[in-house]
Amino acid sequence: MIRTLRSYFQEQVCPRRIELARDGQLWLAAILGGVVAVCASNWGIADSSVGDVLTVVLAYAAVAFGFCLAGLTVALTLPDERFVHKLATMKPSEQVIAKKGRVANAYSDLLFVFSWTAIAHWLIICFGLILLIACGSSHKLVAGSYDLDERLALGVLSFLVVYALCQFLITLITLSQVGNGYVRELKKRPAPSRSVSSGD
Repeated sequence: MIRTLRSYFQEQVCPRRIELARDGQLWLAAILGGVVAVCASNWGIADSSVGDVLTVVLAYAAVAFGFCLAGLTVALTLPDERFVHKLATMKPSEQVIAKKGRVANAYSDLLFVFSWTAIAHWLIICFGLILLIACGSSHKLVAGSYDLDERLALGVLSFLVVYALCQFLITLITLSQVGNGYVRELKKRPAPSRSVSSGD
């Protein structure tokens, strides 16, 4: 598993690290995570239990994770070879150059969007399960003392949820753009000829 993760980060994440760092959703998630960590004790959610909050969060993360895997599978098994070839040879508007001089293409970027969004939701699931094991479902989300480790845990959870929500929206928009591109590609092609069967 470690070797596979290292390979994924070297081949897929590292070439896009600058683009990922510049994305607004990363900084939005970091800011909102910090705000939640500092101010959550004054909000109504402070009276909720860890189990109540994580039930909603984990349910969402599981559904979104499944959606991303399904989308990745569809993207890998596109039946139209001409469209896949066009995506694989089309350079994006902002070229992302990898370590070995490889220029990213629209198809690899499409696959990365699905896989990266799936990983973001997988992290929510892992962190949520760790919180459940460490705190128990009946533990208050914001205890009376609300010490540093509780603030840190809530801040990290909020960061992951906000980032994953933003990534999921980007995935939906990307899927819509690919669909529109496919429709435009079909419109450029001649209509398929229909064979007329003669009746008796």
